[in-house]
This record gives sequence, structure tokens and C-alpha cells, in this order.
Amino acid sequence: MKFSVLRTVQGALLCFFACQLASPPARAATAANCIDAGVERILEARHVLTYGCMTPFGGMFYFAAYEVNSGVELWRSDRTEAGTLLVGDLYAGPGDSVPNGLTEFAGRLWFQATDAAHGAELWSSDGTARGTRLEADISPGPTSSWPASFTDNGGGVLFFSATRPIDGRELWAYRMSDSQPHQVADIYSGAQGSNPFYLTVLNGTLYFTATDPLFGTELWVSDGITASLFEDLVPGPGGSSPYNLEASQGALHFDTYTDGSGVRSFVSNGIRGNTLLAVKPTNQAVLSWQAPLTNEDGSPLLDLASYLIYYWSDAEPRMKVFSISARTGNSYTFKDLPPDNYYFKVTAMSADGRESLPAATVSKRIL
Repeated sequence: MKFSVLRTVQGALLCFFACQLASPPARAATAANCIDAGVERILEARHVLTYGCMTPFGGMFYFAAYEVNSGVELWRSDRTEAGTLLVGDLYAGPGDSVPNGLTEFAGRLWFQATDAAHGAELWSSDGTARGTRLEADISPGPTSSWPASFTDNGGGVLFFSATRPIDGRELWAYRMSDSQPHQVADIYSGAQGSNPFYLTVLNGTLYFTATDPLFGTELWVSDGITASLFEDLVPGPGGSSPYNLEASQGALHFDTYTDGSGVRSFVSNGIRGNTLLAVKPTNQAVLSWQAPLTNEDGSPLLDLASYLIYYWSDAEPRMKVFSISARTGNSYTFKDLPPDNYYFKVTAMSADGRESLPAATVSKRIL
């Protein structure tokens, strides 16, 4: 599979195929089960377009939506006409604040949003305009820190990743006892960053993938104060490239991929040295692709951040989508697939939110 990342259109937003500046920004595909149909009907009658999933909070749904006078901003709805409204125009006027990653923590919604003075930074809201505020300008001034992967550990710590020019994308945390978020660790010293991904909580402890020059991409662990290497499954700088992290039945499950061993599945009880190779299931599909090297205009692609994987089947034709980090390799394993015909396609995402045209659709039959 080969594809090129599209040029930026309308700031940090992307028009998927072709659009004019007068058109609303293009919407990314979203999983069908995260959109409330009743709320969407109310919005469509007002010519308001939803962007991304709807997040339940305080008995209402919160979401990003586009309206011609305010752009893409934070909205809420109680599923009634009168109770469906704009929470706040964070990027004043028709500019887009593009709230995303809405996550409930400590009685508030936390998310990434953009304004002219600060770029894309960490915000929170109690659901009202007065109670919606910038929490931290992690990368001071209009340069964005792009906070993402918000993960509540259930014990008073909100984890996320964020970027600064001096140290790249690293792991950050906000503790309820603190007034400001802090960088947990500078795992990969210098501007490159360790690119924490697959943030997953098991028994209150965060597990995630990160990259450094000594170990490559491996599994790390954090309590919100410090971070350390959890397992070096492939000794040396090559790394095992863990992905598909999932906490289930008191254990951490994940896959790894290397050129020599291909895809392998592991399970851990959260104790160092107790990570075991799992039995590989037969009802799975391994998707792989070739990473793009250039932008659409032929210039070198230097900011590839992640891939979006779209999939559907004959039995469930409605398309679903999720994201994986570009640093975890160019493959993904679908597990526990019931018998059906499955279809897959992949797009690439740049660090500032641009999405490529999709690669060719591939399929596999599970018997």
C-alpha cells in the first residue's frame, strides 16, 4: 500500500479529496456507536455538523461541531432542541478550536483545543461557557503542544502526551493535588521525543509504548511521578515495537512486531519479568502496509504521526475506524474475528492533523 499525505487546507484541518475555502472542514470518519442519532438529527436540522464522537458527561452529550459563524467548537446536548447549544466559541469568530479527546476527569471534561494566542493546548470545562478554561500553555505562545491520548488512571491522575520544541512528544500528567500538569519524564532526550502511545491502565498503573536510543520502542510504566522501562523484549536499540495494549481480566495483553519474528502476542500480570508469550490465535488478520515517504507535492514527509485503520465486514457493513502510532511499525493484527468477509484500508496522519488519501482496500475471509 502506498499513499501520500495531503497538503494543509484551512489551517490545521484537512479537506479529504477536493474542497473550497468556503466549505466547512472535512470530517474524519467516526465509529457509528459513539454518535447519538437523536442529537445528530437536531443538529442536522440546524445545518450543524458533528466532528468525532459524543462524550457523556453530567447527563449530557459533549462533542465538537461545525456551525458557519463559529467554526468547529465545543457543543453540548440533553437530546432536546432547547438543550442543544454551543458551550463556547474558544477560537473567536469563524476560526476552529477543534476540541478533541474529550475525557472526564475530576468532575470536568479535559480536551485539546486551539485558539489564536496559544495554539492547540490543554483545556477543561464543567459544561458551561464560564467554566471552560485553558488549563496550561505547555508550549508557550502560539506554538502548539498537541496534547492527546488522555487517560484517567482511576486514582487521581490524568495521563496524556504533549509536545514541546525542546524535548519533543513526551509523557505528561495532571494530578488532582497539583495546580498544573507536569512532564513525567523526558524519555528520549532532545527534540525528537519518545512519542508515548497506547496509554493503558492496569490496576491504577499506566503502561505505554515509548522510544529511546538505548532500547528502541518498548513497553514502559508510570505511576504519574516517574516513568521507567517495563520490559526490554528485544535487547538493544532495535525494540520490539509493542502495540494493541489492552487491560483485561487482571492482565496486560499486547502484541509486538519485528522483522525477524513477525507478530507475537504477550500477556503480563504487571510485574517485571512476568511477561509471557501467548498462544497465537487462528481467527486473526494481519494488516501491513508501506509507510509514505513524501507529501502530495513531492516534498519529504517529516511529520508522520499515526495511521487510521478503517474496517468493515459483510455482516457489519458500517465502517469503523481507530488510530495507531506510526512508530509501532507498519502492521496491525485483528484478533478474535468471527467468521465473515472483512475489508480494510489505511490512511496516514501528520502531526498537525492532516490525513492522506486511503490506500487500496484489502480483504480477508475468516472461516
